[in-house]
Amino acid sequence: MQKAAIYTRVSTIEQKNGYSLEAQKDKMIKYCQLKELEQYEVYEDGGFSGGNMNRPALSRLIRDIEAGQVSHVLVYKLDRLSRNQRNTLYLIEEVFQKHDVGFISLQENFDTTSIVGRAMIGIFSTFAQLERDTIAERMKMGRVERAKKGLYRGSANVATGYSYVDGKLIRNDDSALVEEIFERFVDGESTWAIYSDMSKRYPSKIYGNNMITRILENPIYTGKITFDDETYDGIHEAIIDQESFDIVQQLRKQVSSKYKVSKKKRSALLARKLFCGHCGKTLFKRTSKNVYHGQNGRKEYVYTLYQCNGRKTRVIKKTGHKCTQASQRTDKIDTLVLDQINELDYKKAKKRIQGRRKQDTDKKVIDNLDKQEKRLMDLYQLGSVEIDELDKRLKEIRKEKEQIKESKQSINEKKTLKTLESLVHTDIYQLDFLEQCEVVDTLIDKVIITDDNLDIRFNF
Repeated sequence: MQKAAIYTRVSTIEQKNGYSLEAQKDKMIKYCQLKELEQYEVYEDGGFSGGNMNRPALSRLIRDIEAGQVSHVLVYKLDRLSRNQRNTLYLIEEVFQKHDVGFISLQENFDTTSIVGRAMIGIFSTFAQLERDTIAERMKMGRVERAKKGLYRGSANVATGYSYVDGKLIRNDDSALVEEIFERFVDGESTWAIYSDMSKRYPSKIYGNNMITRILENPIYTGKITFDDETYDGIHEAIIDQESFDIVQQLRKQVSSKYKVSKKKRSALLARKLFCGHCGKTLFKRTSKNVYHGQNGRKEYVYTLYQCNGRKTRVIKKTGHKCTQASQRTDKIDTLVLDQINELDYKKAKKRIQGRRKQDTDKKVIDNLDKQEKRLMDLYQLGSVEIDELDKRLKEIRKEKEQIKESKQSINEKKTLKTLESLVHTDIYQLDFLEQCEVVDTLIDKVIITDDNLDIRFNF
């Protein structure tokens, strides 16, 4: 037996403005009773924006319609279905009408079972889209004006070293970490070395090498505010002076240029992939030779080694410490790595990669959470939401994002699978040097060497 579907949607903020789920449901149930629609089911989407179609109850409703279980769809107001004109027309024309399902909107007082109702749908959808675009434009203007006044735009993820209090950035105790990062980078330490040390000392605050890079390139620490590729003078206290910040940016450009090596000039298979397990620094390739004097005269043997940067004289002078990692023959290390690649089980690797596809949907969830966060800040700036509710919702969003990001790993699935597949019937030793380098760069994230132990960390 077919049923009428009562669809309700409300965002968290809108519940204060008379759009609560209960209020919508109550009015539509009374309508069903008036029209003698005795069989009905309620589909509720609480806390979801009308700007997209990614809503659980709406998805379930569409499935039930396609299964032939629904005769009518009722909403309190057209924008409860969607605020996007294209999505509204898609649902009505491609879902409802295609399956002979009537659509009724109580507030606008029309339904698609009549000619006039079908015509009115297009008109009201246009106004719903106009309202959404107008709000978005007004919000953007508000954020620009806020930035021009030197005020932070607001975010759940405030820059390390600051707290967001009463709409302003306040310097906190973590600013000492920021100062240390800038000072050590100016002194010649790599971002990896800084991360390797500080993550051990502050495991709950320094959580990734990329975090060091983001801190070093963020002008917020000089007292600046950036929005939409524009920079403004902020009213918050600077942690780093402009001169030191400019020096760091110049040093980062030099480092980037230094390691931007053409593959044709590349000499080491594990260039920028091999890290020391003792000090965290990279290992570089160097040439060495031994000379033997025997009965047949003098013989010279030339070979290459991977040597830790922590054993360089200039590094020892700066750190006061010489790394204990012994140099290793490059042919020995390269062979161990290539052997591991040859022994990869393609089918098992493929299953592992495909098992991570769920994480692609995680990105969509995070994007949706970012939009929710942005909307909350916009509403707060306009005075439409109280600080207590704002703080509560931002904490919930931040917690959910952190849980997702903990399990998320970046991987170029298509390229990795293609490379793995090409190796099924190919011995990697049959490839030339540059082709081997391409395989290593695609499949391997890093190789960590600790004394004679080798830890190969693949990208899957």
